[in-house]
Amino acid sequence: GGDAVIMGSRGASGLRHLVQGSVAEKVIRQADCPVLVIKKPRSLKSDGYVMPQIRDTSDTFQADKILVPLDFSPASKRALHHAIVIASTYNSTIYTLTVFDKKLKELGQDHEEHTTVMVRGEKIRLWEAFPKLLRDAECDESRIRLKRMVVSGDPFSKIESVVEKKEVDLIIMGTHGRTGLEHLLLGSVAEKALRSLNCSIMTIRAQ
Repeated sequence: GGDAVIMGSRGASGLRHLVQGSVAEKVIRQADCPVLVIKKPRSLKSDGYVMPQIRDTSDTFQADKILVPLDFSPASKRALHHAIVIASTYNSTIYTLTVFDKKLKELGQDHEEHTTVMVRGEKIRLWEAFPKLLRDAECDESRIRLKRMVVSGDPFSKIESVVEKKEVDLIIMGTHGRTGLEHLLLGSVAEKALRSLNCSIMTIRAQ
């Protein structure tokens, strides 16, 4: 297979989408390599005049602001690695979004209380997991702007609201690549995002 699949999306909706299915969704479900679906840059709500140095909206692919939904699964950790590489090229700001079910306080070895969250039934000790993740990804925090968000709720609606509020250009997300019945029952956050969010999306499959 290739190193990545890059495709445009016309965003067919409603009945046509159901009949044709979406090529992008099928590719996301089946490709082993990263898949990047580029959507048209959002149109500006102003009267069209933009100071040129602020943002070049004529560019097809934008990555000023990258969102990485981070549930600490192997696929989401790989997604953060990809985000760091892209951010160092495009000088982007990365937002990581961890959506948890429950929050607890735990005593660390330093005898201080720290925040632990439950994500999909798994305990994530944020104060240990985050620094380790950045070390593994060789992320130089002095060079890359990284903002962390930790919230509770429904993953898709939280992703949607961050995309709106922060005007995210690109979501890089791990996918579990489920198929068949399991896929239908669980639905896929990645496919939902692809259908309804107005930004480019890159999906990364766990190896």
